[in-house]
Amino acid sequence: MTQTAPASPSEAPAAPQQPEDPPPVPAPQASGPIAELKQVFEKEPRDSAAQLPESRIQNEFKKSDIAPGMLKSVLCRKSVCKVEVLWTPERAGAFMAAFTRLSAEFEPDLALDPHGTPVAQQELQVDVYLPRLGAGTKPAER
Repeated sequence: MTQTAPASPSEAPAAPQQPEDPPPVPAPQASGPIAELKQVFEKEPRDSAAQLPESRIQNEFKKSDIAPGMLKSVLCRKSVCKVEVLWTPERAGAFMAAFTRLSAEFEPDLALDPHGTPVAQQELQVDVYLPRLGAGTKPAER
């Protein structure tokens, strides 16, 4: 005759978990060769081909998944473009999407230069320096 183990005390079903608010998205931090790219940008002349990458960057910020008003300005020099964007936590996904797509057309050594500190849900200006693909040497070699 086989004996069965006594049934364990029944546990009450777990209450359904309430969706929690996602953690706040951290603001971009200063990163990359900011001083080097900024200096190159400030010293270099604008070249005749600068309009091509400027148009490409502007078109990226016109896409449907990019928050309107995010792009403040874009200006390209011979080897570096400066993109001024207005970042908020709500625009964080769009910020990442735009620069991820642009990364295929620029050198990987971009620099993020945020101005000030974000105050809850307010805009933070971030200058992004994008070295132009094939336009020169990498920042450390300049």
